[in-house]
Amino acid sequence: MTKANLFIVGAPKCGTTSLFDYLCQHKAINGSSTKEPFFFSPDVRATNTPFPIADYHDLFDFSTPHKYYLESTTWYLYSSEAAREIFNYHPDAKIIIMLRNPIELMVSLYNFRMYYGTENAPSIISAIKEGEEIQHGTVKKKSTSLAEKQYSYLGVASYAHQIKRYQKIFPGSNIHFIKFDDFKSDTSSSVKDVMLFLGEDPNFSFETKSISNQGKEVKSKKLNDLLSNPPKPLKSIAQILFDEKSRSKIYRQGQKLISRKPDPQKRETQKQEIAQVYGDGFLDDIKTTETLTNLDLRDWTNQISEWKSKTIKPV
Repeated sequence: MTKANLFIVGAPKCGTTSLFDYLCQHKAINGSSTKEPFFFSPDVRATNTPFPIADYHDLFDFSTPHKYYLESTTWYLYSSEAAREIFNYHPDAKIIIMLRNPIELMVSLYNFRMYYGTENAPSIISAIKEGEEIQHGTVKKKSTSLAEKQYSYLGVASYAHQIKRYQKIFPGSNIHFIKFDDFKSDTSSSVKDVMLFLGEDPNFSFETKSISNQGKEVKSKKLNDLLSNPPKPLKSIAQILFDEKSRSKIYRQGQKLISRKPDPQKRETQKQEIAQVYGDGFLDDIKTTETLTNLDLRDWTNQISEWKSKTIKPV
């Protein structure tokens, strides 16, 4: 039976969408029609709706022979179940793990959620604290959706124990690590390394596009909240007047109108805030991650130490 056998499992905001797009251009690789199906991570899936394996397999074109069938659910790394589920499904699957400076990941993820209206905390530190309170059960919210289950920012950005879940199950030869900084600065070399990992010709020519899921911010949080979570009467009227495709188009156009490029100073301040509160814990985790992955992560520790030492400037 033909099965998916190549997985980009995370982490989020680490270039996974771009890598997925590039790999799908290779003649030996067929990518899933939905990039992030969440099939193997029921613990962080948006709903409890049954997801039959036949529906999962419908995401791939098994009618055309390929060496690899690829999917990329970036929350498989964070999920406590995905590693074992993937192994049970395909013990010889190839695993790709992309990592970036954990504090940069948290800042990118927080602003991504703010942009799409799934984060309401007024500051990144309050968002981190709220996430931990939800995870530990000290605060209860009405929603138990993926948005609540997923976002322990500290949990997502603490890599060592997540990596160990995969290394305990899969042989080292089946796991490939990519440092986001390297992927960003020399994409071609990173993709060549992936090709070697997959046993394919490293001189693979692919078309690079603009950065997928590039960071954005909104000009007005109120307008963004209205667009992302409209009042029920307005939502009902829109459902009467427009079909789903038209509503999606209106939403996308609205997002463009209220979008702007990220404020570098604001994000730098957020990094400093995190480093000064949580930096020591990340320094320890990075050391372990470096040992587990054989990646050179000294620049991450240097960056965090620098952010810790800076005087925070109000934005």
